[in-house]
Amino acid sequence: MKAFEFCCPTKIIAGAHALDKLPGELADRGVAHPLVMTDAGLVKLGVAAKLTDVLDAAGVAYDVFDQVPPDSSMDVVNEVARLYGERGCDGFVAIGGGSVIDTTKGAAASLACEGVDFATLQGSEILHADLPP
Repeated sequence: MKAFEFCCPTKIIAGAHALDKLPGELADRGVAHPLVMTDAGLVKLGVAAKLTDVLDAAGVAYDVFDQVPPDSSMDVVNEVARLYGERGCDGFVAIGGGSVIDTTKGAAASLACEGVDFATLQGSEILHADLPP
């Protein structure tokens, strides 16, 4: 077996008022204008507003993409990558389940390859740059 290294520096913040730390976490990563990713159901239930209210209170500029479908597609990933560039976003915040998170990761991978069509990407070795935070 070939030798390899794996590092996954994951930071977890949990507990009462953990969401209040989001603006500081974004600032620590140099994110001034994130694209908030979610779905229409979480908007309707008011869950997404809990997050955007924190950003509003901290004066963080952001845009929202709330049209992630339950079974997302490469077309949605490409649309998100396009919107990210058009709106001048510099990071992501994903709130939702697997579809929202996977769509966000796909758009980030596309952006790391200068916004190419997500369908053309295969393998992590093709990434040209770091993914947006």
